[in-house]
Amino acid sequence: MKRTRCLAGFLLAAVATLQGYALSSLTTPTRIGDDVQFVSDGLQAALKLRGLEYADATWPGNLNTDKVDVNQIPAEVIAETTKWIRIIMKSEYIPKEPSEWLLGIRKPLEKDYIADYLVMRYSVGPHRIQIQENGMAVCLLIDVNDPNLWRTKVENFLAATVRKFLNYPEDKLSKLTFKLDSFIYDGQTIFYGTMDCDFDFESSEAWDKRVWWNHTYVWTDGKRAYFSLVEMHGKPVEGTQARPGPVRRFHKKGK
Repeated sequence: MKRTRCLAGFLLAAVATLQGYALSSLTTPTRIGDDVQFVSDGLQAALKLRGLEYADATWPGNLNTDKVDVNQIPAEVIAETTKWIRIIMKSEYIPKEPSEWLLGIRKPLEKDYIADYLVMRYSVGPHRIQIQENGMAVCLLIDVNDPNLWRTKVENFLAATVRKFLNYPEDKLSKLTFKLDSFIYDGQTIFYGTMDCDFDFESSEAWDKRVWWNHTYVWTDGKRAYFSLVEMHGKPVEGTQARPGPVRRFHKKGK
């Protein structure tokens, strides 16, 4: 009898260990090679025609030449980016130390304008996650890879993705509303537009005092979901820029 109890205890401990291992492997981020692309250049170009808000879905293909030396990136810039990633995303879907995963890159935008981005990407369980942050917005692409979240109605898929991955206030999730249009690319329907949450689109005060989850640019094909989330915390933006767009944040070479 004593031996049977010992065996039963050993089996229970083994099961608990396996369950813990399975949970750990599901939530431990794994790096993705730089040569892997989630979104084709053609689809990115088609999205860019719909608005620059959708233009940060492709992974930089020139990391070898445009990657910024870590010594050129101020510590406060990395800290601010890390802060916003933690504000926006649920902790189980980001690395424990995002700063160790971030890469700096100078990315050309329109004409001769260059923006300083911090980028990172990884897989967590079956999901692949890509983040590109420019000092004004966190541009998040999630390759959901979960048939349980795929929906025939695109709004349901986006809402389910938000609930699973993002830190939207629980009491606001029922207030999600969508304004979406669509186009066909390579035989697939791509939906794009905006996702509002407890936001009065017609109110100038709402725009001035918006928070990061109020008004979001989105696109999806029903399996991948892209969110452009503005870095705002309910206070009006102070100061003005001579030229709109992301500010330069990295040191010049040699400084």
